[in-house]
Amino acid sequence: IINALKTFMIVTSSSQAWCEIESFLLENLFHPHFLCREIVTELWCFISRHADEVVVDDIVEKFCSLMKYTEAP
Repeated sequence: IINALKTFMIVTSSSQAWCEIESFLLENLFHPHFLCREIVTELWCFISRHADEVVVDDIVEKFCSLMKYTEAP
């Protein structure tokens, strides 16, 4: 399943669907089910290993924004 999802992400990385995939992965980063959380984490790691530097910088910025948004006051 993971390999199929990675292939799907590679194919859609240059299309309009990439924004939807990225938002789905961000929304499910803290999913309550451990298996879903592990899959999403593995896909983020795959992106960070194989994506361009600009894409990785954008991802890190979005992660930081998400952490700031979810932190307790």
